[in-house]
Amino acid sequence: MNILDEILEEIQYNNNVIDSRELQLALDLEVGAKEICIKNFESVCYEVNRNIQHVKNYFKKELSIHLTFVKSRGLVFKGKYALNYLKKILNNYLDQYVFCKKCKKHDTILSINGSLERISCNACNFITNYEKI
Repeated sequence: MNILDEILEEIQYNNNVIDSRELQLALDLEVGAKEICIKNFESVCYEVNRNIQHVKNYFKKELSIHLTFVKSRGLVFKGKYALNYLKKILNNYLDQYVFCKKCKKHDTILSINGSLERISCNACNFITNYEKI
C-alpha cells in the first residue's frame, strides 16, 4: 500500500465518521402555558436505541425538574425552555451515551451493571464505562 492509498483510506474513514454522526432527530414540541411536551420522545429514544427511562433521567438531571413520560403525550415537564436548549441537552446525551468515543458511530449498546453504565460499540468493539446517571 502506497502513501496515496493510505491517504485515500483515511479520507474515506473520516467521511464515514462524519456521516455516522448525522442522525436526523427532531424534537416535536407542544408548548402550553405552563408545560412543555416532547411529543416524539419515545420515537427519539427508539431511534438511538436507548431506554426511555435512561434518556428521561438525563433530561431530569440536566433540567433539575420533575419529568413524567406519558405514552399518549410524550415527555411532559413544567416550565418554559427554548427549543435550542432542549436540542443541546439531547445532543449532549448523544455525545455522552450514544456515539462511540473511538469510531463516532451510533451503533452502540448501553448496559447497566450496578453503579456503572457500559457503552459497547457494535462497529469497532470499543467499550466505555460511566458512572450511572
